[in-house]
Amino acid sequence: MGLEELAPVGGRATNGRDDGGTFKSQNSFDIGSNRSTFTDPSIPEGNGVFSVINGGSVIVSSSTFSVGGSGVDTLSTMLVDGAGSTVTASSFTDRTFWGSHAPGNSPGVQTINGDLTYQAGASVEWELYANTTGGSGNFDQILLPTTGDLAFSGATTLNLMFDGPSSLVDWDDFFWAVDRNLLLYDLSGGTTTGVGDFSTSVADWLDGDGLALSQSSRAGATFTIAQVGQDVTINYVAPVPEPAVLALAAIAGLGLLRRKAGRRQPAG
Repeated sequence: MGLEELAPVGGRATNGRDDGGTFKSQNSFDIGSNRSTFTDPSIPEGNGVFSVINGGSVIVSSSTFSVGGSGVDTLSTMLVDGAGSTVTASSFTDRTFWGSHAPGNSPGVQTINGDLTYQAGASVEWELYANTTGGSGNFDQILLPTTGDLAFSGATTLNLMFDGPSSLVDWDDFFWAVDRNLLLYDLSGGTTTGVGDFSTSVADWLDGDGLALSQSSRAGATFTIAQVGQDVTINYVAPVPEPAVLALAAIAGLGLLRRKAGRRQPAG
């Protein structure tokens, strides 16, 4: 099917097919339990609601998912509601999540041209594929480049993933020997509220080779969430070396200093 354009006059349009095309609606649209792909989905100004429910999945292959058109109408909304329900695209206008937010192209950078709100029970799926804190495409980021606000209006879970396809994450790499900060939400002019309701899930994360963090040389490391100004970061806290390891390092350092001092003594 090459083109799907729905413009229901009243009531609610539903879709459960694994195909798609262009979607336009002034009312409500539900994605059921199957996956649908759209090339240019939009909800014009009005009372339309695009809902992803009951484990449905939507992939937007174009660059923008427009909710509310070019105006300032706040009645058109994007909802992701229900366990396992996801929507993926690179750019959105105002959005509210009750379900799962998967922001990137495994991984990728997503732009929200408006407000972003998470309600109680929502989750964010975050992926890192390299031992780095920078570089587009190495880990998921969400940008709010206008005056859009970020709000956590209820308990929201951050699910971290490091073992995706082609992941180069290696817990034993020196990168993970020290604390790291990774920028998740980058706000330009808006405000962030409710970060206290945003927390990481409890897991024994696997690296790209399938090695569990608890079984690596970084056992005891943790991931936390912090607000820095109006931005939100994921903070990696490296494990503190055992006292015996510190003692060995101190002895080795002392021996090195003694050898250097001996070399500086003048000949008798």
